[in-house]
Amino acid sequence: MGLASVDLLGKTERHIKDYGLLSAGDAVVIGVSGGADSVCLLHILCTLREKYALRLAVVHVHHGIRGEEADRDARFVEEECRRAGVPCRIVRRNIPAEAAAAGMSEEEAGREARYQELASAARRMGGAKIAVAHNQNDCAETFLFHAFRGSGLRGLGGIVPCRGNIIRPLLCAARAEIEKYLADEGLQYCTDSTNFAEDYTRNRIRHSILRPAAELVNGRAAEHLAKAAEEIARAAEYIRQQAQEACRKIRIGPEQQCGAEQSSRRLDGAAAYGEKPDGAGALFLSIEEWEKLPEVLKDEVLLCALSELAGSRRDIGRLHVQKLRDIAQGATGRQASLPYRITAQRSYGVLELFRSQSGQKESGIRKTAGSLECGAAPGLPLVSAGFSCDAVPLPFQAELGEWILTLRLAEYEENAEIPKNCYTKWFDYDKITSMLTLRTRREGDYIIIHKDGMKKPLKSLFIDRKLPRRERDGILLLTAGSRVLWAVGVRAEAGLYVDGNTKHILVAELRKRG
Repeated sequence: MGLASVDLLGKTERHIKDYGLLSAGDAVVIGVSGGADSVCLLHILCTLREKYALRLAVVHVHHGIRGEEADRDARFVEEECRRAGVPCRIVRRNIPAEAAAAGMSEEEAGREARYQELASAARRMGGAKIAVAHNQNDCAETFLFHAFRGSGLRGLGGIVPCRGNIIRPLLCAARAEIEKYLADEGLQYCTDSTNFAEDYTRNRIRHSILRPAAELVNGRAAEHLAKAAEEIARAAEYIRQQAQEACRKIRIGPEQQCGAEQSSRRLDGAAAYGEKPDGAGALFLSIEEWEKLPEVLKDEVLLCALSELAGSRRDIGRLHVQKLRDIAQGATGRQASLPYRITAQRSYGVLELFRSQSGQKESGIRKTAGSLECGAAPGLPLVSAGFSCDAVPLPFQAELGEWILTLRLAEYEENAEIPKNCYTKWFDYDKITSMLTLRTRREGDYIIIHKDGMKKPLKSLFIDRKLPRRERDGILLLTAGSRVLWAVGVRAEAGLYVDGNTKHILVAELRKRG
């Protein structure tokens, strides 16, 4: 065993001890792709197996993408596990089909599939830990990726050594150290051809940014970025703890809220957070006390309040916190709809967050007033006249007869190809200032027909399109106040087109079942 191998093994074991990643007798499921990092992880954990009395198992996910190359990787992993005496499970998934069905990239769908299969295997082993092979270079790439996309401190904290039952024993190691270890130990590994494809964002960061930085600026660039991410993660955790305490201090109950408003308006006592009949809830923050907070805590307190009421941080991002901040600093009566069926509004000196009642999952089918049916016009879905679904949450999904309507948020990627079909529309979400509503037409509705802001009454649009009068009252509208963003199947407005300044997009899609 070479000097570099001894160093990496010892370095990894110190990292494991520093972060408490392994305990004697642990069961560990290892994600092994067959690449250099995962082969190194498998070998090191096998080396430590007797010392820690570990029970090991391997999961390899075949993505159904690279043909014979992917088949080769699966065979290689099976053979390596056989030699090491480690049980191996090869799982085949159709990632292209899964990505298309979920409306996400193949890269993202593949990641989801891998963690699903690893979690399933961990449950079968009675709650095993999951070991994945991220290293310092991965952490540096993630840091840059999040920085370029506009992440806050939490995102810049990068990849952490341990989260839940997921552990990363190689996070202390640079890619060059891993490759030297494999060479010293005479270990083979597979090379994924997609790692060199420039159509993947992370590959462009790896080859066009990190590699030149190591060559032209500092050979330890990835290591230094990974260390910076680690320090940021510690700072972010401290700020999070301070924000939780600040959020608790500036929260007010319904009685205090009435006093702050100096209004005779009565509030239901069950509206105070913590009393949630049938899943409803509310949370009130004093805007006066919030404004006194240090600037570094203000956004984090809003995130804390929103996450607490939602019961999760998933799908809550910077744009939602910014909407809350705009409301807190805006005029009384301003409102916005947020994920998890939460509505935010400013009353007199109070930022109010309400979560509506529901028995459905956040992204599931929403029960709404009015019946949904398919219209007589070919390809044009209609709803019953008077249909209305106010304060639409995101993400959202509803059934319209043989159609399914979905609304979701996504971050806009430069040079992304904007859909041009009739039933998928992208809108610049940051320009939408009012709550989203799904409904049928009302008096005063208008649509912006040119990017310079030219408006047209919705009634005139329907007449110009020669839509039968009997169907106009049943056309489904996505609106923000009286502004029609999309007359579904007819026209989308022109004032919210995505452009080079767009950061977040509202994706509206209508598709047929099956």
